[in-house]
Amino acid sequence: MIEPQKPSAILWGAFDLINAPYKWTMAAYARRKGGEACTPRSSRACRFCVEGALWRASGLETAGAVERSAAYGFLRRSALRFKLDGWDDDVLPSIVNDFRDHTTARRMLRSAARMAERAGQ
Repeated sequence: MIEPQKPSAILWGAFDLINAPYKWTMAAYARRKGGEACTPRSSRACRFCVEGALWRASGLETAGAVERSAAYGFLRRSALRFKLDGWDDDVLPSIVNDFRDHTTARRMLRSAARMAERAGQ
């Protein structure tokens, strides 16, 4: 039986996928080299938003499966730390990704991975 990845390993994998600015995107889960939006599971995907990177790193089939994962739970809690003034208390990681910058996206993923590690996951 194959052991599932720990949430922290998935989150660090997602962090690696967007670590460089040219590997990160906004307003789409993933993009091809020419900038066209695509699924993170595409072999041609080369740029990812935080949720797309999490999807790709997790190996899960659908966005819904990713959103139900423990790794996404840590990412969602981390997103609350990076919201802008005036945002409501239920901020999604994609909102932080699309309305902040690459540095914040990296910090959000790193924070989530560290939370998962502290939780032993």
